[in-house]
Amino acid sequence: MRKFSILFLAAFAIIACSNSSETYKVENVTLKSQIDSLNYFVGYCSGISIQDQEQGLQGNAETITDFVNALEAAYNGAEEAAEYENLNERQSKGAFYIGHTIREQERESGLMGIEGLETDFDLIKRGFINGLFADTSFITPEVAYAYMNATMEPLARAQYERNSNKNKLAGEEFLAENAKRPEVKTTASGLQYEVLVPGNGPKPKATSTVKVHYEGTFIDGKVFDSSYSRGEPIEFPLNGVIKGWTEGLQLMPVGSTYMLYIPYDLAYGEMDRPSMPAYSTLIFKVELLEIK
Repeated sequence: MRKFSILFLAAFAIIACSNSSETYKVENVTLKSQIDSLNYFVGYCSGISIQDQEQGLQGNAETITDFVNALEAAYNGAEEAAEYENLNERQSKGAFYIGHTIREQERESGLMGIEGLETDFDLIKRGFINGLFADTSFITPEVAYAYMNATMEPLARAQYERNSNKNKLAGEEFLAENAKRPEVKTTASGLQYEVLVPGNGPKPKATSTVKVHYEGTFIDGKVFDSSYSRGEPIEFPLNGVIKGWTEGLQLMPVGSTYMLYIPYDLAYGEMDRPSMPAYSTLIFKVELLEIK
């Protein structure tokens, strides 16, 4: 079973053209170190997975060439798509997403999002080409996946633990300081709230469906979600959201606006998500418009 999961394959996006007239083919590669191997196998395993799924990429040199050129254009900073003759929309979107993700991970941390791992795009690219051609002359997919599982998973787990501990400690420190402000109230569960605009309407129950405007931020001020930016409020049942919202909204009269400061265990807990790191303490500005 292929256990290795490449973040680059999470979605299949838009590209600028490459001027390269070269048609790619399988070539041997020399790997001199573990980091060389990791870069090559990131590309190779991704290429194998993609050619398994995409009929038009299976051994088709022209299509593979366009796919890799599109991926490289995105890695090099292309922001808008251009059509490639041999790619369908899904393939073009996939190539852009992958190239863009490699670039962003390299900027933010390192190879595959692991801090301290240097990205070598030339080796990733060569791995993609050989993988898209399903080449087994250098190594088999089974051995490549086994290598990636054995090497990357401990590194990813160690980074997850480092980041989790950092997030947990930062959240605890923030809430401890925030609780000192006289306008902030803390409930028995650890939820903190602050009344910005008092309301005089009824309060919802845990089973109520409510209509709200809101903005959610991390403790560093970064906005991760906002109904205000979308231009319309949302409706949801209070028993279908995170615990901090279920509890916090029941404190609010209709017409009020509160700040909710939600510890990680009342939010998304210990789970690490693409847009929501584990142990994240969250801040929400919530405006209760209506009980449906």
